[in-house]
Amino acid sequence: MNGRDSAPNDPQHNLGLTDREWEIVELAASGLNDSQIAERLSISKATVHNHLMHAYSKAGVSRRLDLALWVQKVISQRSHHVNILRLLSVTFSLV
Repeated sequence: MNGRDSAPNDPQHNLGLTDREWEIVELAASGLNDSQIAERLSISKATVHNHLMHAYSKAGVSRRLDLALWVQKVISQRSHHVNILRLLSVTFSLV
């Protein structure tokens, strides 16, 4: 397997999505339709659809809107965790 199609060893990295699924999910969440995503990534519309179906399953959603909301939640949580880690590193560096 190549790096693009395999999930990283750290499950927190992509939450079970492959790098390609995550790339397509982000594009879909930004408002692009399957045809636009396919054109941007130089892949077929059917491939986009298949990746999105896998992502829906892994995210536990069944609609594109719910997938977009899931993406927002994941990004928000990651941002929150990064801010906490920064705060902890600053706090402990002062001790």
